[in-house]
Amino acid sequence: MPLLPARSGCPKKTKPLVRLTERKTAAYCLLSDIDYLVDEYPMAVGNKHLTCKSAINDIERYSPGITHDFFFRFLDQAAERFRPTDGGGDAEPDVNLRRRCGAPTNNEGCSFCALVGRATEAVPIEMGSSRGQKTVVS
Repeated sequence: MPLLPARSGCPKKTKPLVRLTERKTAAYCLLSDIDYLVDEYPMAVGNKHLTCKSAINDIERYSPGITHDFFFRFLDQAAERFRPTDGGGDAEPDVNLRRRCGAPTNNEGCSFCALVGRATEAVPIEMGSSRGQKTVVS
């Protein structure tokens, strides 16, 4: 949705460009001399969403405007069905605040904070000296 209300430790989120395609956004950046990233996210290789995106782009090539029409009809006619309800339907998942950074998460810990923790832990390193003695540095 273009506007997601604040919930469970997450701030309100507004997506003003949600109705624009990647191509239109890139054209605007190009015309306005705004640098933007052209490459795909490197960790997305093999992601099923890229396959779906490719299929949608193929359909759009054969029937220009179909994705625009689908999305705008969804916003006009079906989006209300996916909004959280008060009491009925699926309950909103519990979101906890991360212990270290305070950001919301469904897990006990934050993957980023765990990675930083592992990277900053003191790891013993064995170093040799000119006399053949070994020194352990922590």
